[in-house]
Amino acid sequence: MILTERQWQGIRQTVARAGFCAVASVNADGSPHLTPIGSVWLEKQPGKAMLFQRFTRQLPENAQSDDRVCLLATRNDAWFWIKALLRGRFDAPPGVRIVARLGPPRPARPEEIARFHGRMSIFRWTRGFRLLWADLRVARDLSIESVLPVKIGPVSEHG
Repeated sequence: MILTERQWQGIRQTVARAGFCAVASVNADGSPHLTPIGSVWLEKQPGKAMLFQRFTRQLPENAQSDDRVCLLATRNDAWFWIKALLRGRFDAPPGVRIVARLGPPRPARPEEIARFHGRMSIFRWTRGFRLLWADLRVARDLSIESVLPVKIGPVSEHG
């Protein structure tokens, strides 16, 4: 998959404004499984991403038999949606679907942890921050195969 720098920046912006992503994988019996993940990070280099594997019991198990995943990130900034509703069109896709392969678990690098903690710095003083994100040890790289914009009927046809 080849993306231009501009396309990749738009995708990164959408994921950053999503707050969290839902990551779909396939259970051993063929049924779908969704995992909410707030730690997906798209690198500056197009096509490269990573996530912290924390509180994800089913995702690592599913990846043993099938490493394919699909991430869904939809923008949750209110002004974006208000403008789209008033204008009757989106200026940019309201979300993206990212089809990727999940790399093997690896130790999280200190600079990755620091970068994520910086993104969540407003919450650093909270008990919830300590419980959720203070102990990020395992990361997984994502090798992106395709990116599909989310389209919502006629509101997406003009944007």
